[in-house]
Amino acid sequence: MISGTRPLRRWHWVHKWSSIICTVFMLMLCITGLPLIFHHEIDHLLHEEVDPSVVPPGTPKANLDQAVANAMAKFPGQVPHFLIFDRDEPNALLISIGPTIKSSPVDNRFARVDTHTGAFLDSPDVTGRFTYIMLKLHTDMFAGLPGKLFLGLMGILFCVAVISGIVVYAEAALRCLSQGSAAHRAPARRA
Repeated sequence: MISGTRPLRRWHWVHKWSSIICTVFMLMLCITGLPLIFHHEIDHLLHEEVDPSVVPPGTPKANLDQAVANAMAKFPGQVPHFLIFDRDEPNALLISIGPTIKSSPVDNRFARVDTHTGAFLDSPDVTGRFTYIMLKLHTDMFAGLPGKLFLGLMGILFCVAVISGIVVYAEAALRCLSQGSAAHRAPARRA
């Protein structure tokens, strides 16, 4: 299968080890990514949330200033950092709240507000949820920026594995293709 040429042996070594190393992390990304596809359903199943009011289509939305003020009344002395409009839950608005305007948003808490009434719904703690753990494993393996860079390196290693696989197996693939096309061109024998 592999010719005895020295460069091809090197390519085979590169292919074997780059594939072995990156496969472990690709498997981890697949396993942690699958629950993230269904994160909304999993969170709804595992965690209690106050449902927003059911309104008929076309009902106008509440004033955002009033909705933010209602949420901030539950967290005196804190400030809103940003608003999150969730496509999966259009009747609820998430408000990210921090101690000061210059504090890191990583440590913020969330407040959910009804988009139509402006009423405060709840303040979910997302950091202890199963889907949050899967997200952190999937994005940075709980290592922050070094984890993201490491996973980026595994992506580059995956590209090396693909390219070296093309080089190593090109000869065998071409041989299979030429044998297959020769079989199609051969005339059928009559008995």
